[in-house]
Amino acid sequence: MSNQWVTLLVVVLLMSWAVGARNRLVSMRNEISGSFTVVQAQIQQRHQLLAQWTDSLRVALGEAAPELASVQAACKQVQVACEHLQLKPAGAQLATSLRMAEETLAAARHRVPVPAVLLGPQELLNEPPGPALSDSLAAADNTLAF
Repeated sequence: MSNQWVTLLVVVLLMSWAVGARNRLVSMRNEISGSFTVVQAQIQQRHQLLAQWTDSLRVALGEAAPELASVQAACKQVQVACEHLQLKPAGAQLATSLRMAEETLAAARHRVPVPAVLLGPQELLNEPPGPALSDSLAAADNTLAF
């Protein structure tokens, strides 16, 4: 009779530990998901700024700038990686693909020649001011880097 009680106690303790461990894992996954929602909103805000940036550069560089097309393709790649990571925020491979997409976007942005006209007076542009837009973009990058 004593062995049955000990066995029953061990089984109850193991089940309690398993339920507690599962609850902690679910809680951690929910925290990761909540944290990623903030990052995703920042990525979306930066994407909108990049769209404005490429539109203002398109005015100065013309439609034929292949660098702008590569920035837009890299933005799309970041968005797709972000959407996939949103479905499974704890996925290490998905987080790695988002990081790689971010690196591709950064490289594409560095290849874009910024003409001096965007650094000049506002009267030359019909779009938002170049320096202010660049500053907003830099602030968004810094926020995401943090």
